[in-house]
Amino acid sequence: MKNIARKIIIMLLTVMTIIGSFAGLGIVEAQAATNKTAHGYSMPAEVTVKVGESKTIKVTESSKYVANISWGHTGRDINVKASGGFGSYWGQPAQCTITGVDEGESWMYIGVSIYDKSTKEFIVKEKLECHVTVTAKSVALKSISLNKTSASLTVGKTQTLSVTYNPTNTTASKTVTWSSSNTSVATVSKKGVVTAKKAGTATITAKVGSKTATCKITVKAASNNSKSGSSKSVALKSISLNKTSASLTVGKKQTLSVSYNPTNTTASKSVTWSSSNTSVATVSSKGVVTAKKAGTATITAKVGSKKATCKITVNPTNGSYVDTTDAYTALNKFRTTKGVWYWNSDNKTKTTFNTTSSNKLSKLSRNEALEKAALIRAKEIAKKFSHTRPDGTDCWTCYPKAATWKGENIAMNYVMGASAVMEQWEEADDMYSGQGHRRNMLNSNFNAVGIACYYYNGYYYWVQCFGYIN
Repeated sequence: MKNIARKIIIMLLTVMTIIGSFAGLGIVEAQAATNKTAHGYSMPAEVTVKVGESKTIKVTESSKYVANISWGHTGRDINVKASGGFGSYWGQPAQCTITGVDEGESWMYIGVSIYDKSTKEFIVKEKLECHVTVTAKSVALKSISLNKTSASLTVGKTQTLSVTYNPTNTTASKTVTWSSSNTSVATVSKKGVVTAKKAGTATITAKVGSKTATCKITVKAASNNSKSGSSKSVALKSISLNKTSASLTVGKKQTLSVSYNPTNTTASKSVTWSSSNTSVATVSSKGVVTAKKAGTATITAKVGSKKATCKITVNPTNGSYVDTTDAYTALNKFRTTKGVWYWNSDNKTKTTFNTTSSNKLSKLSRNEALEKAALIRAKEIAKKFSHTRPDGTDCWTCYPKAATWKGENIAMNYVMGASAVMEQWEEADDMYSGQGHRRNMLNSNFNAVGIACYYYNGYYYWVQCFGYIN
């Protein structure tokens, strides 16, 4: 998913009843950053780069061995890009250049097939991992502008000004200081609301750091039509809200307000408020939005035939679990899709499912015991993002004893919803080495699953606990 950053995904798969290379692969995938192998190959365990910055990771080897080295990384939409990896022979260091793309964390890893020059045989395969942290690049504020450079008001009327930042992704402070050159003519609030006081002109200035932008306000006296006994009708052309989107935590509130175009309209200004999903967010007759539960809702303000909307995203209370019903549905839909596949280890052939009766995958049942394990693990990975539990034991220690085959997928991201995490785990653009989560979800040895999601400090921590339950 191209718009999802700051995410890390790791898989772990093992066979509890059969000990062999399949279980061994799962154990290798679970290891944390390692900077040296038993045969003397090493690379940095931790590397930090800024967004847009490039660094080279080098692998050093012992002169006793020759190795064929292959590079890789976790995730499909990771926050680094790598180039320039090549094999290492007779002590020449292999290297790979990484470039920070977006803030977050990733893992670079290499597979090392070691060749013993004395015996002239490949003797072992080892793995090295490097934890990569991408930090933010400072983006200076070049200028600011206002939504209006001039405006005419009648005494007693208001106009809301808003600031646009250039560039929009600046990391500089966005605190605005407002001022009026003539407060007897027009005043301005801390939120940019200009109020016309008496006829005349005034310049409203917005200041952010050293950058300024201005709007000339012309105030006219209120018209007196008592002599003619009539007034000119001014139609309402459109309305807008002070926010087009907002994020709230369950229980919090946000007040929306309407602006009228033109401001001197004589049409009715009576507002009718509504919510597309009152179970997620409600709105009062005065535009006060209250967050009810995690999800999204669209708040609509209607004045006559004119409408304006604001998309509300409600995040869970910090340190709470999120409903995963949609995640079970999404998993089984993916698992039973006709022609669903994964790459084989040769990266040339695929294992395909649901095309004949002999390769049909069944839906995974929602298992209470596995779901309890998932609830435990989701909360644990918010503290330590690993297949190893915070107490140092492996993840299987919280699985039900009735499960024989066992598998675990974990993920973290800041985007709400099962569809986002499923796209991470599906790994459709990766080759064999990057499809561990995909193989777990398509494993024919599993017949049950438990799924949990825990929200903590702005991130969603997801766990799929797979098993075979008799």
